[in-house]
Amino acid sequence: MKKFFLFFIKTPIRKTITFLFVWLLSLPVIFVIAMLVLRTNQVPAEAALFSFIWGAIATVIFWKKFEKEPLSQMGFSSKKIPLNILIGFFASVAIVIFVTSVLYLLGLAKIQLNIWTTMPLLILIIVTLIRSTVEEIIFRGYFLHLFAKNYSRITALLTTSIIFGLIHIPSAGFNILGILSHTIWAAILALIMFRWHSIWLTIGAHIGWNFTMWYFLGLPVYGEHAAQSIYYTTLLGNNIITGGYFGIDASVIMIFLLAFLFVFFKPGKYLKK
Repeated sequence: MKKFFLFFIKTPIRKTITFLFVWLLSLPVIFVIAMLVLRTNQVPAEAALFSFIWGAIATVIFWKKFEKEPLSQMGFSSKKIPLNILIGFFASVAIVIFVTSVLYLLGLAKIQLNIWTTMPLLILIIVTLIRSTVEEIIFRGYFLHLFAKNYSRITALLTTSIIFGLIHIPSAGFNILGILSHTIWAAILALIMFRWHSIWLTIGAHIGWNFTMWYFLGLPVYGEHAAQSIYYTTLLGNNIITGGYFGIDASVIMIFLLAFLFVFFKPGKYLKK
């Protein structure tokens, strides 16, 4: 029995697959718990909140149980937490607003003030904050360091970035450019982690990315529009340029900008270790 169990955690890729399998397999149980807690006969939207909280707990369990290292090795530095979150947040805000502004000036985006309600919007934002945080804990906290420790930083960056891009395949607005964009974006976040070793920077960046697109500008993210947003942005014209239904993530303008930023970070300098 022990040998059977060890088979699934012997290598980093097996640990990664096992983790994702355990997390996804447990979701029905999480949904039932959410239904009982919220006293409803249907799977509530808040169930996503429970599933991501469980994802964070599972990550910590896997890290402490199998890697036997302190959380600080995942990038949980206690220094300048609010500052790092804000830096990452506004960096992403700047990227999203820049690309959207370019599309607007080209006549390929229409931006208008939206009708929204404060409380539902706040609930959606809180869910997104938790979702973004947990995705960073899993990918840049756990997976990235797992592969870097056992192989090399280059292998870790490539593997985790590709996996991050591939998990967006089920998105309603699947677009190969969108997958490429998310892969490059994940590679940039990996470089940030290697450079500053602070998960708070990548968490802030991820939150800023999703918040600005979904709840500030009302852009589609992964092919989905937020139920509430301060503005509502309609993308017009060529889908390759705008990203189409998938969102500006799949825009060639975004891809070129992210590729430039990746090169700007001088990856060779931080991937040698």
